[in-house]
Amino acid sequence: MSTMNEKRSSKRADEIFNAIAMNKLDTVQSCFLQLDETESRDLALEMCDVLKELCDYSLELSRGNLSVTPPSQRNRILAGIKSLHANLKHLVWQINQVSSGDYGQVVDYMGELSEGFNWMTTQLNFRKAKFSYELEHDSLTGLLNRDAFKRKAFQLINNHPE
Repeated sequence: MSTMNEKRSSKRADEIFNAIAMNKLDTVQSCFLQLDETESRDLALEMCDVLKELCDYSLELSRGNLSVTPPSQRNRILAGIKSLHANLKHLVWQINQVSSGDYGQVVDYMGELSEGFNWMTTQLNFRKAKFSYELEHDSLTGLLNRDAFKRKAFQLINNHPE
């Protein structure tokens, strides 16, 4: 008999957590009103566990610890934060790529942060191209400077030995 009650209680708990995760507060309220005293106590204990996971996880993320292990799969309430965590980890990887000179990185999954990141990489590409041009050209005439001219001449001679 208790396993039947546990299954019913677990099913209601799942219903409530799914409704909370989907922001369906009317459903949450309706489910709570259907619980008996034992189910209410069990659900309250389970919610305490979920909230503790939420607090611990979000605190670690707020400290910049992206190596924190995400909470269990059963904690559907944290789905949005888990997604943010995954996006931040990928963004860190992209930032490392940019710092290694790969300015072709594009972010399209982080809203305003994407715009700022993409603007930064565009500016880095522009400055790199401008620096390369200035490195090889005379500032007054715009012609190749002596070093660049020698390098290009040697390349042409070596590529056409005839």
